Amino acid sequence: MNADDAPPGIARQLLDRAGCAGDYLLTALPGGRNNRVWRLRANETDFLFKQYYWTETDQRDRYGA
Repeated sequence: MNADDAPPGIARQLLDRAGCAGDYLLTALPGGRNNRVWRLRANETDFLFKQYYWTETDQRDRYGA
């Protein structure tokens, strides 16, 4: 897993909603099993960017759980 695996378009949309314009840095964090996690840094502020596991055969609401 590396930062290139993250959906940068979604990261940008979330930052825009949070009022964080400009450049950002997305760094993959180690660990996890079914989910992927990144450090998202914008305007000298750190955010946690998490992508929950999902497949057609396993559509559980992991975020809701």
